[in-house]
Amino acid sequence: MKLSSCILLCLLLWAGSGNAAEIVLTDGSRVFGTILSLEDAEDLRVDTEHMDVVTVDWDAVDSISATAALEVELFDGRRIYGPLVVSGDSVRAGFGDGRSVDRSQVFRIEEYNQTFQDAVELYTDLGMNVVRGNNVVTQVSTGAGFRYNGERFETKLDATAIVNEQTDGTDLRRTTLRSTYTWKLRDNWNLSGLYSYEADEQQGLDSRTLLGAAIGNRIINNRRLRLELFSGLALNTEDFDTTAERPSAGDRATTSTSTAISRCCPTWSRADGRACSSTAPSASTSGATSISRQRYTAAMTAIRRRATRRMTTERQ
Repeated sequence: MKLSSCILLCLLLWAGSGNAAEIVLTDGSRVFGTILSLEDAEDLRVDTEHMDVVTVDWDAVDSISATAALEVELFDGRRIYGPLVVSGDSVRAGFGDGRSVDRSQVFRIEEYNQTFQDAVELYTDLGMNVVRGNNVVTQVSTGAGFRYNGERFETKLDATAIVNEQTDGTDLRRTTLRSTYTWKLRDNWNLSGLYSYEADEQQGLDSRTLLGAAIGNRIINNRRLRLELFSGLALNTEDFDTTAERPSAGDRATTSTSTAISRCCPTWSRADGRACSSTAPSASTSGATSISRQRYTAAMTAIRRRATRRMTTERQ
């Protein structure tokens, strides 16, 4: 019984450490774990069993052995796939005998996805937010995404939808869809494409579509300087909702009446009652006409009173 337990324990330990790499540092310390990535030939990230993810300086690494399959990218853009062995300044990567390169040529290290399931990432999320005040607004957001990181290309697709439900207003919706594609070419060349769609009822945006493509090259790539140049073409189209509420017949009549009054009032503004040249619109309403007649009558009455006073003074 004890012998069977010991054999089982040894098998479990061997299975758990099958993909664990042994990393020896220049100070003699050792780190056991799975190599996750190396960014810009500086920070080596290792997933350990007892210390979670640790970061080791790439220059502080003396040797690496017993790694799983990795993707090693050199500064000149070449990529090597397979296990990694580091001994001093020499790096050997690849399946079988592999390929030996100088350690200073290693730019990036990533996990190598050997199967389709390893290269695919899926996610989804759901959220809700309720705001209570004079108007209760309930916001519901949903999202989903897909990403594939293959040996030669990488693609990503994200979709989100947000709905704002209001008790004292109109429900508003916003929808976004984004997709990117990157094809890894040789000699640091990359070909990328982009598609984006957006619709927002709050902004009156029926649709906004962006379609583009670009090609780029990393012409300078070393530990001190990196220069990438891209050239591409993008096509953007937008469609807004231009529908506006038009005034009703009553509103138009009110507007016409106020306009006619404002134009007719200055016509009879002179105190002596002599009419100026009429500039009133032909489409004046009955209200404006009645006001003009009242002012004309008042002006004629004032003229008669002045004439009567002058005749009385002359007789006297």
